[in-house]
Amino acid sequence: MNWKRYLIASVVAMIVITIVEMIGHGYFMTPYYRETEALWRTLEAMNKLLWLGYLATIVTSLIFVYIYHKGYEGKGPGALEGLRFGIIVGIFMAVPMSAWTYASQPITVAVAIGWFLITLTKFTLAGLGVGLVYTK
Repeated sequence: MNWKRYLIASVVAMIVITIVEMIGHGYFMTPYYRETEALWRTLEAMNKLLWLGYLATIVTSLIFVYIYHKGYEGKGPGALEGLRFGIIVGIFMAVPMSAWTYASQPITVAVAIGWFLITLTKFTLAGLGVGLVYTK
């Protein structure tokens, strides 16, 4: 494994995931979160736990790139392979997360769909970024 590329690709994935999360949840989902305000922690309480989200993003990025490395097929441009990988992981993560959360908690359909779209988008774009940076 090329550790330098692995770490650079992991940082790229982390940055992409963080940006998509910030835009998705901080901008697009805000009105839907306001509709279900009673379900969420206060902003102050969330800010105290923000470190946990960033830690999860670091771990997710490292694992995401590791799986990419292990499954890299070298069939076509790196960007295309990364995009394909990101879409597969995005669907793999988004479907059960949004469906099971909707089935088990009183969130709205709009929140479930928003989470699905944010999750699919962040992994698709992270895959594209990793594919541009990382090859064996």
